Order: sequence, then C-alpha cells, then structure tokens
Amino acid sequence: MSPITQLTQVASGRAVAPGAGATICTLSHTVLPAGFYNIDVESAVSGNAAADIGNLEFFLGANPEINPVESGVNGQPSVESLKEIQLDGNTDLIVKAIGAGTAGVVYEAEIKATRVG
Repeated sequence: MSPITQLTQVASGRAVAPGAGATICTLSHTVLPAGFYNIDVESAVSGNAAADIGNLEFFLGANPEINPVESGVNGQPSVESLKEIQLDGNTDLIVKAIGAGTAGVVYEAEIKATRVG
C-alpha cells in the first residue's frame, strides 16, 4: 500500500446580506479525492451583525453537519473542526446562510480540508 499524500484544499467566500439558503462558500468534490479528512470551517459576520450570529450552516453534500456554525463577529473569525471525516470523492463541502442576512451585514466563510488517510 502506498503512503497517503497529504492534501489540503481551501475555498473561501463572502456575501453581503445573503438570502435565506444562499451559498457563501463551496469546496468542490472535484478537488477532494475519496479518503479521510480533517475539516475546518472558519466564519465571521461583520457590520450590524447581532441578529446574524449563528445564521450559517455547514453541509457535507446535501446533509447539514454543523447547524449553526458559530460565527466570529466584527471580522474576527471563529473556527469549528471535524476530525477524520470520510469523503467519497463526490461530496461538496458547503457553507450556507440559514435565514436571510441583515441589510449591510457581511458574511465570510472559509473551508479547509486536509486529507489524513
């Protein structure tokens, strides 16, 4: 058996006052071969954001995995991690808004997946 080559892929996104269910960030399955991954989801909201904290959700494909994602405020990110998650090579990693964002509030998200097996 050959050793696993460590692979890290990152995607980031930003939206102002996203609509309910809007995608903020996607890490495509096309860059994630089947295997086990540690996944970090970093997010922040800024502006008049009090009502927007906790308005993000992380999906493995169509399945919600972290709901809500704990968002940092005023541009200071918060990170949530999943360890040794098995991906099949066909699953996108997605951060979406749960409800509609407040006017003028900026949502930022980054997904980092590191292959560990």
